Amino acid sequence: AWQAPAGHLSHLCFSSFTLVVVLSQGEVSSALVSLSNVTDQFALLSFKSHVTKDPYNVLSNWNFNISFYDWTG
Repeated sequence: AWQAPAGHLSHLCFSSFTLVVVLSQGEVSSALVSLSNVTDQFALLSFKSHVTKDPYNVLSNWNFNISFYDWTG
């Protein structure tokens, strides 16, 4: 029976492992970005709660119903 040389087999194992790690990083990165967005939104809303005067209502659309990417101000 044909057998792959040991160097080829270890290269294949390393390549497979690397592929799995790289693909799983995308899922982790997406989760971290999502978590980061939530913490950013909470931080901005906390900032808004400390604003004592907003005469032009610039921060009026800063709430959970609108994505903070679409907020003005």
